[in-house]
Parts: sequence; structure tokens; C-alpha cells
Amino acid sequence: MSVRVLPLRAFYPQDLAFLRSRLDPRVEIIEPASYSCADLAFASKDADVMLGGAVAPEVLANAGRLRLLQVPWTGVDTLDLAALKARGVAVCNSHSNADAVAEFAMGLLLAAVKAIPLHDASLRQGDWRRPRRDGGGFTPSRQIAGATVGFVG
Repeated sequence: MSVRVLPLRAFYPQDLAFLRSRLDPRVEIIEPASYSCADLAFASKDADVMLGGAVAPEVLANAGRLRLLQVPWTGVDTLDLAALKARGVAVCNSHSNADAVAEFAMGLLLAAVKAIPLHDASLRQGDWRRPRRDGGGFTPSRQIAGATVGFVG
């Protein structure tokens, strides 16, 4: 007996390769013709598991074999949990995006300290001078070297 997994959105090829390397050989990843609602609905008829964070009603309606919806990140607020429960579909999430979230937080920290949005807006308006946060003249860049920085969350 094999298990068929349908990704509900395009994943990077290296991510699919990683999944295949970790899954039992009897697990098959279904690759739909496209990730349009119509193609996902067509492919969903053979899916035992779906991988993604949102399921269109048309896709769910056609997924007669579905037993598990695996959300590979945080949050299940986009799902119709009542409809999934009524169909006997288990919903799990894995929080596998922790590295991406931490990297994004670091990017936001640097953007704030270096006033990147302010400088970007000035450059896009053709002003090559370094703007001040208060609208005046030159502002020296702040630095985080030597500072203590922490993230909570």
C-alpha cells in the first residue's frame, strides 16, 4: 500500500528532494499539472495527505481519500477546521519555518537600525543625500556592533 501526498503549492525543488529523501519509498508525491484550483481539485482525488496551508472548497470536495492535512509552518487559521473534522481529516502543523522567521527578524532589525526604508524612498525619488529621520540634513548610520540584541517570541 502506498500513500500519496499532494503539495497544495509549489515547493522549491530542493525541498521536494529533501522530502523524498526522508520519506518511506512507498510514499509518492503527486505533482499536479499546475497549482491552479482546477488542477489541484483534479489531483486531489488520489491524495491521502495534502501538504500546505489552505485548501479551496473545490479541492477538498474532490479529495475522497484525504486523511491528513500537514501544514509545514505555523498557523491553521486559513483552514475550515470544522469541514476537515467532519470529513475525518486530521490537521497537523510542524513549525518548520523557524529558521526563515529568525532570518526575517534579523533582516527587519538591520532595516530599522540602518533606516533602509527611509533611504530607499529617498533614492527612488532621485535624492542621493542621506536623509535625517526628522526630515533635516545628514544622519549618521547607527550600528549594532557591540550592542546587546535580543528577540522574544
